[in-house]
Amino acid sequence: NTIAQLQQRMASIGELEGEIESLKKRHEIEMHHNKVNYAKEVSVVQKELDNALKDLNKARKDADRLQEDIMRAEGYKYDMNRVKSADLKKQHERVKKTVEHQG
Repeated sequence: NTIAQLQQRMASIGELEGEIESLKKRHEIEMHHNKVNYAKEVSVVQKELDNALKDLNKARKDADRLQEDIMRAEGYKYDMNRVKSADLKKQHERVKKTVEHQG
């Protein structure tokens, strides 16, 4: 009787050990999958971040180019105003001389 109980307990312990091993293996597999999935997610996020940085740098370059265009246009406007101003002075002088000669 006692030997039978002992054998039954040994069998139960064996089953439990088997279940524990099975759980350990399942846990290892899940951990591996988690690591793989995490690495994939990190990779995706890294690519998104890289793309966002590229977009940001492109936007900065575009903004710099636009700023240069605006400054060039402002400079051109300033130069044109100087030319107009000089032309107007010359015209004024001519008109003054014409008026003086006629008057």
